[in-house]
Amino acid sequence: MTGFDLLAGEVAKLAKERFSSPTPVQEAVIPEILKGRDCLVIAETGSGKTEACLLPIFSFWIKQKPRPTSILYITPLRALNRDLLKRLLWWGQKLDLDISVRHGDTSPYERLMQAENPADMLISTPETLQAILLGKKLRKALENLRWIVIDELHELLPSKRGIQLSIGLERLKSFLKQKPQLIALSATLGNPEEAAEWLNKDCKIVNTVPRRKPRIEILKPKPEEADYRLAEKLLTSPELAARLRTIKQVVEGRDSVLIFTNTREWAEILASRLRLLGLEIDIHHSSLSKEARITAENRLKTGKLKGLVCTSSLELGIDIG
Repeated sequence: MTGFDLLAGEVAKLAKERFSSPTPVQEAVIPEILKGRDCLVIAETGSGKTEACLLPIFSFWIKQKPRPTSILYITPLRALNRDLLKRLLWWGQKLDLDISVRHGDTSPYERLMQAENPADMLISTPETLQAILLGKKLRKALENLRWIVIDELHELLPSKRGIQLSIGLERLKSFLKQKPQLIALSATLGNPEEAAEWLNKDCKIVNTVPRRKPRIEILKPKPEEADYRLAEKLLTSPELAARLRTIKQVVEGRDSVLIFTNTREWAEILASRLRLLGLEIDIHHSSLSKEARITAENRLKTGKLKGLVCTSSLELGIDIG
């Protein structure tokens, strides 16, 4: 018997059809959530931790069929929201579970429809949650919440956004019809016990991250003869030309690469220079339109881009593949 066998019949059938067998984190987490426990799940990106928490929730949902909105999924980024929605639409269609996203890019028409016809599951951000609590219709729908999932907890906890989320959750709990089950996900946490205390002092910590050292290589290329010629062509210094050459070599030697910069301005400059070197490169940062960001994400995933120059807008758990 596997963790999938503990799920409700239809959910178990779909899980086996979709994944064949559960991953280690799914084996560990599914039984705990089915016990109704609050959980802090620590697992690597790509390990299946999202499904580990959502499959038992779907199992509860299909048995109870509560009034909407019964599931709230909170993520730090709009890009992560969109990525998650694409992954979950298959489940929604199979289980007749209505799933909707609400964030800063949501159009006025979509917001109106969400208020008039609340979804069974709502995916949102900490900031948008605060705004939703001011709306009468959506606030009324949120009274039915049974399950709250917080993704990328490590990104939220040490910042003002963590305080904002904590306040929002307390406001939310104050008018719910029943105590919700809380589940938090993270790829890395320095102090799991402290994070669990923030969530619920009685929550179960499930940590499946193997202990291993990351491979970190620091490159400081020195200008070569070709870099001086490249510097004249790009109207830049030989030192910068050497770094551009090195980045080009790294990108060309791999299927897909994320190139992070500290600022949006430098992302634009770096991408333009790399394009002059013949690389198929795009840009991703928060000042770009929703359509431009989605296009860049999709082009990288489908292999149409070799790399993406980005800021922290693409740092958190996007399933690049």
